[in-house]
Amino acid sequence: MVITSLRLSLFLLAGASSALAAASCPGAPAPAYPLRVASGWSAMPVLGSLTRPRGVAVDTKGNLLVLERGKGITAHKVDGDGCVEKSKVVVDDPNLNHGIAVHESGKKLFASTPDVAYEWDYDAGDMEVKNRKELITGMLGPGHNTRTLLASRKHSDYLVVSVGSGSNIDDGAFVTSTGRAQIRSFNTKNIDTSAAFTDDNHGKIMAFGMRNSVGIAEDREGTIHSVDNSVDDAYRVNVVTSQVVDIHQHNPAEKAYTLGDPTNANASVEDPVGLRPDQPQPPLSRLGRRAPIWAR
Repeated sequence: MVITSLRLSLFLLAGASSALAAASCPGAPAPAYPLRVASGWSAMPVLGSLTRPRGVAVDTKGNLLVLERGKGITAHKVDGDGCVEKSKVVVDDPNLNHGIAVHESGKKLFASTPDVAYEWDYDAGDMEVKNRKELITGMLGPGHNTRTLLASRKHSDYLVVSVGSGSNIDDGAFVTSTGRAQIRSFNTKNIDTSAAFTDDNHGKIMAFGMRNSVGIAEDREGTIHSVDNSVDDAYRVNVVTSQVVDIHQHNPAEKAYTLGDPTNANASVEDPVGLRPDQPQPPLSRLGRRAPIWAR
């Protein structure tokens, strides 16, 4: 995806049981594109003038927390109509670039740079942090530089972290010690100071060979799911006319996977586009079951 503007907006979606009381929010910009939502849903702009927003979380008080790349983390108090009535900068750090998550208790906040996942003590009432800690380190590498974070609600001590591949064809991704193209789970309660992403004593591999799993979610049973952002620079050539067509923007090979329980990580491997089929395969004993739940 190409971001054409550095100043973006945030929109609020509501289901049929949560009808929006206001048609628009004071100070919110008009949408740049039509807001088309499924039947029973409605949407409206609530916040504008954001600096490359990459991640959004909601704390235990209902405040919106937005990771703005190149700026840090901003917090936004929302009124009964779903509109923002107060905003403040919670973390001033231009190195934060993507991942954000809130602990189930509401008392911890997580966010990531390309190299480090941080943890803060967080007060949702005042929308303030303190006591920053380097939780997971050593994630910097070639290629994708976003680190998606998920704080498990079912297993509240566990943080799931995704690191993408080094390139479209990543020769080293089968070697788990590289730390690339992997999703790992960490028991944060057992990390006294900090843990390297590739430290198998702390980071248990849930899946590897994942090109760039920027989307991670947890269902009500505590099972982790991911969606993989598939190959760039993919082209189809018409053998009759020799016309070259870029197909990566609407690539039909995007998949969603079920990865399992973060407390019992069982490494599984994917080999669609991120890995070369001529590379040595890992032993079958290293592979677990990972079922694709959707592909189009």
